[in-house]
Formats: sequence, C-alpha cells, structure tokens
Amino acid sequence: MSDKSVTKGHDCLIPLLGIEPAHTPENLYSSNVEHFQSTEATAPLFTKDTIPVILPAFNAPLPHREQFFSKTLHHDEGLTHMLSLFTRQGDNVENPETLVEEVYTLATVERGLSGAPHMLHGGVIMSLVDEAMGALIEINRALGKKGEVFTGLGVTAGLQINFIIFVGTTITAKATMEGSSGRKMNVKCEVTDEAGDVAVRCSSVWVAVKEKL
Repeated sequence: MSDKSVTKGHDCLIPLLGIEPAHTPENLYSSNVEHFQSTEATAPLFTKDTIPVILPAFNAPLPHREQFFSKTLHHDEGLTHMLSLFTRQGDNVENPETLVEEVYTLATVERGLSGAPHMLHGGVIMSLVDEAMGALIEINRALGKKGEVFTGLGVTAGLQINFIIFVGTTITAKATMEGSSGRKMNVKCEVTDEAGDVAVRCSSVWVAVKEKL
C-alpha cells in the first residue's frame, strides 16, 4: 500500500511509497520487479518488507540527470534490467533521523558489455558498484533524511576495489553504510554472482557537493 506521507517528489521511483516521477516510462518499474522476482539468484531477496526502487540513473533521462546508465548502457545487448531494494525496518521510512543503511542493487547484463567471452567488463562492474553505493544517498535523500550528505549532489571521493572472480550476467551488489559525518559518508560494497559467490569487494568515500550542472 502506498504511503503518500513520505512522498518527496524526488527522481527515485518508489511506487510502494507513493514516489512516482512524472517522466517515468510505463512498465519500467513492474518489468524490473517481475524480472528479478523470477530470477533464481535474486528472488529470495524479496520479502513482505522489501521496498523496490528504480534509481534516477536508470529512469528516463532528464537534462539535469546523468544519462550514462539510462542512455548508454541500457539496451538489449547491454544493461537490460536494474533494480535496488531496501527493507522497511522499524521507522526507517517515516522518521527523518532513522537512515536506510543497507541497499541491494540488482543488475542483469548481456554480451554487449563483456570484456571477454562470458565475463562482464571490469569497468562496467566498477560503474555498477559505484551506482550501488550511491543508492544509499539517493534513497535516503528521497525519503527526506536529515544530514548534509543527503543534500546537493553525491559524488565519489575515493574508491578501492578488489576483483576476486569473474562476473557473469546477473549480479547482486550489497551496499552498507559504515558511517557518515557532515558531507561525507563511508560505504562498503560486496558483489555476488549468480551462484552466490563473492566476486567483488569495494569500499568508498562519498561527499555531497553543490550541483552546478
């Protein structure tokens, strides 16, 4: 059931909370939810408390928004599906002081983004991991959370990544907030493949800057 009281008019698409940008293409949300609910590796992540989110980067492109995912990567031979999930816990939706501290971002990619046969290109993995960690800022900002880091434009200030095994077509990136202070936020991320094996580990520092573009 939609909770209109938390609607902030943000570019995140969260229909279960009544947050629905006007420029959203028809069926974008339902097609991605249905895809990952029917995918063996990601179906267990959906529970009665799960709240799916289409991030701004994967929604229809707007002049003031990045277009790398929605225009460059999103096509039939590239990034076909992308969806983020967080869990309603206590008052983390309604209370502006209770943060969403963990977000899963799911992605399905095709051979157009491979770096070698049956292997996702490392640069694409880094982009997806970066977006998955940024989802913590996007979702908390969409819910009107307090804190400087959730204002302005969230950008990556530093990123350390370790590739452990090759990644195939469906990845699950779990981003966890490790702490925030002022305009900065520390995040760690772990990527698993279709079999549930850890493929990538990453940590980063995010900062909020004033939007100039």
